[in-house]
Amino acid sequence: MGEIMLWIIGFLLLITGIFRVAKPEESIYLREHWRFEDFEPNETYIKMERFSGIVSLVLSIVVFICIFNM
Repeated sequence: MGEIMLWIIGFLLLITGIFRVAKPEESIYLREHWRFEDFEPNETYIKMERFSGIVSLVLSIVVFICIFNM
């Protein structure tokens, strides 16, 4: 059961990481639209979104490495 959860976590991190890196404006819109109706992210906010996407991708790689070393 634990290995299945690691696979799910790894794939979720991979998908969110790719989405945050490829489309940071849409990711910010999906997360912030319920609080702010006319929200325009600035360049720093977009860079931080991409950075968090890269962190998610690195974490997904770590999870997959852990799965294969079990």
